[in-house]
Amino acid sequence: LVGYNRESTLSNSYSTAEVEGHIYVGGLVGSNEDGTISFCYSTGSVEGSSNPKGLVGVNSGDVLYSFWDTETSGRTYSSGGTGKTTLEMKNIYTFTDDSWDFKDLGYDGIWNIGNDRNSGYPYLAWEHPDDTGPADVIPTVFIESHSEVTEGSLTVNLTITNIGNPNATQHGA
Repeated sequence: LVGYNRESTLSNSYSTAEVEGHIYVGGLVGSNEDGTISFCYSTGSVEGSSNPKGLVGVNSGDVLYSFWDTETSGRTYSSGGTGKTTLEMKNIYTFTDDSWDFKDLGYDGIWNIGNDRNSGYPYLAWEHPDDTGPADVIPTVFIESHSEVTEGSLTVNLTITNIGNPNATQHGA
């Protein structure tokens, strides 16, 4: 998708392409120099003559909430991101656990999954705007911290990143 990313932001993007090159070869980005990559993934095979990587070939920036398929890429290592199996890459919880914004679950509904699209991997919701959002998704709750522990109580700070689908009408802890 990107050969050289310098001091720029790449977000909410994916690549299913087969990648082949000589140096700085990655499934999504060849070289990320002081840039930020977030909410991205790649699934294509990655080949190169000089140590090709799953998602990012060479990295001196930030790679956040991003994944590559270790099975289809043929790569178990990357200079950024998290490697997942094909089954994990087709599971919505891999992404919602990292706060990806899915249709009917998030604020902007950037991503979607299912609907017999994209071989089961997530796709951008604008690609098929009439598709329904993912069904039967339970709310995701992250416990940020806890304090004031006593024998009868506990104060907890938490974040609910999605309220499920169908959307919960009430929620709390």
